[in-house]
Amino acid sequence: MIVQKYTRLFLSEHRKVESGVVIQEEGQAMVNVKENGETVVRPSTGAAKERFAGISMARNTPPTTLQWVGNGTIGDTGAVELPRTPITGQILVKVNNVVQTIVAGAPANATETQLAGDVVTFHADNIGKNYLTQIAYEPLAQEALQLIGSAPIGGLAATYQGVVGVITRGEVATTFYDAASDWASAIDVKLGADGRFTTSGPGDVIVGLTVINAPSSENSALTLRVNI
Repeated sequence: MIVQKYTRLFLSEHRKVESGVVIQEEGQAMVNVKENGETVVRPSTGAAKERFAGISMARNTPPTTLQWVGNGTIGDTGAVELPRTPITGQILVKVNNVVQTIVAGAPANATETQLAGDVVTFHADNIGKNYLTQIAYEPLAQEALQLIGSAPIGGLAATYQGVVGVITRGEVATTFYDAASDWASAIDVKLGADGRFTTSGPGDVIVGLTVINAPSSENSALTLRVNI
């Protein structure tokens, strides 16, 4: 999803979509691929040497994932209940700005944090310290409705017409990013799987894309400046 409040668009274009590919929603990382001698676009896969084409832009569509960022002080119980259960692998936890290792069992030391459903439990040594949690979750229908209104009739035009809008210049606040990545000190961005922006993995650093604002409790979207 593209968060319009924090987005400024300067240049976009319509691009043909690879046959059989469905554009999931706005805000995805698109890459160039060849099809029958023509250059078309599809969401990135996170593989090396993909060529960034821009950020997808379509009619307002129900978001398939949303992000939430929260921070505070670890209380005496050492446990914090998240507002929703994170998607598998889509959580980042930091204590005093140090990234924690997420574990299923009880944390063995101060560098580990347990995730069980929608509850994170910190090691006893971290009680009283500051924490930050960043997650991606699947929104309820009511949540999606509050953000974008009713879904477009018939689904995405890209699915039926075979074209999609692609943002090539501007500042874009997107929720389609890897919530397990630490964006606080990131400037460069990599292409990730399923059109997600990330800071890790084998995907190449995207030329012409810069992190402007990391996700925060005020704005959980990732704001990127694109100029390609």
